Amino acid sequence: MFFRKRTYKTQDEIIKEQFEAFKHKLVTDGSEYDDLNDKLVIALERYYERIFQIYKDVISYYCKINNLNEDSIWKEGQPIVITIKHLSGPTWPISIRLKAELNLKKYLKQYPKHYFHIVDPSPWPISAAIAALLITLGGTATMHDYSIGPYALIYGIIYLLFILFSWFKDIIIEGSIEGRHTRVVKKNLRLGFKLFIVSEVMFFFGFFWAYFHSSLSPSIFIGGEWPPLGIKVLDPFEIPFINTIILLVSGASITWGHIGTRIGMYIQSIFGLILTAFFASIFLLAQLYEYTHCTFNISDGIYGSIFFMLTGFHGFHVFLGFCMIFVSILRLTTKNLSTKHHLGIEFTVWYWHFVDIVWILVYIFVYIWGSYFF
Repeated sequence: MFFRKRTYKTQDEIIKEQFEAFKHKLVTDGSEYDDLNDKLVIALERYYERIFQIYKDVISYYCKINNLNEDSIWKEGQPIVITIKHLSGPTWPISIRLKAELNLKKYLKQYPKHYFHIVDPSPWPISAAIAALLITLGGTATMHDYSIGPYALIYGIIYLLFILFSWFKDIIIEGSIEGRHTRVVKKNLRLGFKLFIVSEVMFFFGFFWAYFHSSLSPSIFIGGEWPPLGIKVLDPFEIPFINTIILLVSGASITWGHIGTRIGMYIQSIFGLILTAFFASIFLLAQLYEYTHCTFNISDGIYGSIFFMLTGFHGFHVFLGFCMIFVSILRLTTKNLSTKHHLGIEFTVWYWHFVDIVWILVYIFVYIWGSYFF
């Protein structure tokens, strides 16, 4: 008769096996985790790691009060079932159950029993308001030839970029690492971004209202005609036409990149976003060239004011869209996004299409209609 030598698994090996089994269950049994995105797995892994540590503490404590060898407990084939019920079950002495329950409740406080994200206090909203105020004051002071104006404007822009970077970083950590963006949270985030775009629509609506108010019924103070006397308008079929083609093509490229993210073709997505960022930079450079070769400026009456405010703020929104595209490219290259978790790219696409639509309206009514139909 042959006898096989019995081998015992160490404590760490048993824990590792059970931890891997749990991760396999988490991946295969998706029906129990419909409301969890793939990044929430990281938080759950940390949670169960803590449960294993509590279980080890209970074993150590049990052996200590009963003068037992801890290694012998593991070698005797004790059942290692890591569940909350087992930790607080009736088979354990009261003192051990209390230790396990207290440690577990202390850890579970950071994981609320609801699907919403209670946002921590953040300094970025008030900081963004201060940066916007600096940009406004700096821009106004620059237009009135105050020496401090350019410095305030540049500092405000740099400060705003720093705030955007920090704010994006916090949101990415909350959604990708902490797993705070559940299905309900993502639904509300989409609603919030749609309302933000509605507010942007109303922002540009004000400028269009001023344009139509001045152009449809020109005042006698500007000669009773539109464009006003002395204003040489830009040819809509030169740089403005090229910029229109660039933005329309960029809308197609960013949509192509978004489709690549949704189907898991990340190389296609990265290439589409890089192409869109290239088109955005060409648009901004062409707009800057147009400004430097204009025969009028922002001080030349109502036409100059509306033209530069409308096209200038649109260019600023193109720049913000460029920043969002750049962040999305970085997140894709670092594998921080997936087919189910890519709200950042989704919002960037929505924002970029909004920018495209605004430019089409600007091109039709300001460049073409304002030049050829009066």
